[in-house]
Amino acid sequence: MVYKFSELADQDLQAIAYYIALDNETAALRVVEKILETSQIVADMLSVGRKPVFIEGGDTYCINVQKYDKYLLVYEPRDYGVEILRVLHGARDLPTVFSNQAL
Repeated sequence: MVYKFSELADQDLQAIAYYIALDNETAALRVVEKILETSQIVADMLSVGRKPVFIEGGDTYCINVQKYDKYLLVYEPRDYGVEILRVLHGARDLPTVFSNQAL
């Protein structure tokens, strides 16, 4: 199966890479690589995620990024695989982030 990033998730990924690259470009590349690897794992095995407590109802799931578990992928299954809705740092106020956006 395949994964696709929503516009917001793509913006999240770019912001994460930029922020980390300000201090260490190599580290930024490693984090982005693990985010993409985790996205492929989710696309291949949809059952690896869990229902997030900060989103009510629906088919939305989340999973921590491998090796960089402070980052969280939020995704939904699609006919083609999965759509990555957001890529967020776990320290963010996730209930507020998701209460202010329509998935």
